[in-house]
Amino acid sequence: MPLVSVIIPCYNDGLYLDEAVASVLNQTYPRMEIIVVDDGSTDRATCRLLKQYQRPHTTVFRIVHGGPARARNAGIARARGEYILPLDADDKIAPAYVKKAVEVMERDKGVGIVYCRARLFGAREEEWILPDYSFEKMLFDNVIFNSALYRKKSWKRAGGYNANMTDGMEDYDFWLSLLEQDERQVVRINRIMFYCRVRKESRTTRMLRDGKEAEMFTRIFFNHPRLFGRKENMLRFFQNRVAMARQNNHLHRLIGKSPALKVEKRLVQVPWLHALYHGLFGGLVRSVRGWRRFRRGLGK
Repeated sequence: MPLVSVIIPCYNDGLYLDEAVASVLNQTYPRMEIIVVDDGSTDRATCRLLKQYQRPHTTVFRIVHGGPARARNAGIARARGEYILPLDADDKIAPAYVKKAVEVMERDKGVGIVYCRARLFGAREEEWILPDYSFEKMLFDNVIFNSALYRKKSWKRAGGYNANMTDGMEDYDFWLSLLEQDERQVVRINRIMFYCRVRKESRTTRMLRDGKEAEMFTRIFFNHPRLFGRKENMLRFFQNRVAMARQNNHLHRLIGKSPALKVEKRLVQVPWLHALYHGLFGGLVRSVRGWRRFRRGLGK
């Protein structure tokens, strides 16, 4: 019986899948299974590969294309392991990663998430420097990559990955779901054991190119009223988003191209949430002066 289930969604990534699977099969930890979820691939080479894909301890099944969040949920629903490790089909892990992460979890039952240091490879070759974890930092930006170990029971309690995160950031949204369930003990192993492939055309670059970044951050906000229900957290969250967008010189493009979201009626009836929503997408934060007026309007 496996103790760890590695979930690999694959959408047209057949070119890289063998490297990802091989990195899992090379693990020094034996009690594992690999679940490859074909997320409705359309690439002929990927489809041919997955139809006849046979590797030790590996299961492959196909679903209708719905994005990484739905694919991960589908794979985890079939998982037999107590622990879950998501892995993108174009990334890799070092041989000791699973063993070290499980040891941390088994040693302290209070730990909810375990990850490590990471390195970029492919179009860029360098260490991926992420800030040290803290709960406060996670409220305003993601500091954990998607391939971290957690418990399947935590996934169930959190309700899985949010399917409305269709254009990226589903991992950040999910970590916040675990934090909402008080899974706040997070450990980073001080070794480089995760390798993230950098590609010229990725979901992240498409998200930025298509102006979806602001929309995804707004969905994250409304997905987590328990975390962002306090005005000070809300203000810091969006102030950080605006500052980052201005620093990257694309605030107007992000806000201008993001369609208005269909927000639940009960949320927009709350005055300060209503002000936030229309402030963000109505143009009030398109300038520093507008952002200051917005803050004054909320009594800050």
